[in-house]
Amino acid sequence: MLEGKPYPTRPDVFIKYEFRLPQRRENCIEQTSAADCTWSTACETSILLLNNMGLGWPQLLKKNERSSSGGVAADSASELRKILRNILECPVCYELLRPPVLQCLNGHSLCGNCMARLNGSTCPICRGKMEGSRNLVAEELCLQIWYPCRHTRCSESFVLRDLDTHEATCAFRLYRCPLVTSWRSDGSVRVCAWTMPWCEALCHARQEHGNQVWRGRKHHVIDYNFTSAFQRLYLISAYEELFLWCGQYRPREKKFFGALRFEGSVNKASQFRYIFKISKCMRRETLKVVCPVRSTPFEDIFRNEGCCVILDLQTIKRFSDGDKMSFFLKIDAQSDTRK
Repeated sequence: MLEGKPYPTRPDVFIKYEFRLPQRRENCIEQTSAADCTWSTACETSILLLNNMGLGWPQLLKKNERSSSGGVAADSASELRKILRNILECPVCYELLRPPVLQCLNGHSLCGNCMARLNGSTCPICRGKMEGSRNLVAEELCLQIWYPCRHTRCSESFVLRDLDTHEATCAFRLYRCPLVTSWRSDGSVRVCAWTMPWCEALCHARQEHGNQVWRGRKHHVIDYNFTSAFQRLYLISAYEELFLWCGQYRPREKKFFGALRFEGSVNKASQFRYIFKISKCMRRETLKVVCPVRSTPFEDIFRNEGCCVILDLQTIKRFSDGDKMSFFLKIDAQSDTRK
């Protein structure tokens, strides 16, 4: 704000103005002279005086641009973030710094991985002592910039608080095919283990393991033979997500274990559940099990009776037709209103 200086050619007029036009009338531009003026007259008079002095808005903007030409210019938030990204690069590995940011005695900041590799040795920039003190200013700046997704072919960027959530569900995250390529004589299986982006998994499964892929949320299965040990794996596409069904029969325990695993993040798995149902005699006798969906390894799921289906041999014989048993499997989402 420029305070109460007389206008060169009108010594009886004193002006007081500011360049930010306020939203409220009580903060308006003021002009004091022999007679008071209204709000609109004050605005018009102040702008007119600025123009007469050669300080119109275009000239003021150019003057401000010239005065800041010696510093860092950023016309938008995105440009400022780009500048901060260059400043917050680790000088050793050129990766973006992430909290906690540690620094040496002279203030050189390194990423956590490089700091761990140094293991207390001298700073690689200045050979100064690595104190391990935190650079709180750099950590605060890290929260303001956008970090690119670490998965190849993904072009999206996020602030740190959203980055981990995206990377856990990114369509380009690496996915190892869990389906079977062959069965061994002892009932164990040899899995495919082909690694690919998650978005290509269903296409790969159709081409290489067509009989082990199910589409939709409801399935009727008739292929379980309980004369020897076995394991069945099926990839299921439902709700635009991937699920993996695993069924095992263990002759030593004389039990059948079945579970549905979500092929995604732990947080999203809680949005789904599955219903396992077997019936006999025109559905007069039915066994129904409802379980939550988990994303942990099957061995961990089978240890938790509340998250999997466990049938003893007596129950299997009760509902089976000879050596085979058929069952219905349905996947439900919390947001789905269908029954």
